[in-house]
Amino acid sequence: MVEEIRQEGNAEQMRNLFDSAEHFLRTWERTLESSAAIEDNGFAVPAGVLRAAPKPNLIPATLARP
Repeated sequence: MVEEIRQEGNAEQMRNLFDSAEHFLRTWERTLESSAAIEDNGFAVPAGVLRAAPKPNLIPATLARP
């Protein structure tokens, strides 16, 4: 895929491809940091959030995915 974009695309498309990978890695790093913080400090609902998302076992069967 990268080679195809290099050959048939342009510099902006290549930059977008590599930027998307960088954004994914940064998101993954933030997820790991958040997980570690939750393990260390417990979970708290952030200010401004009305309620936390329901846990999967609390979702009514009628709304659960098959």
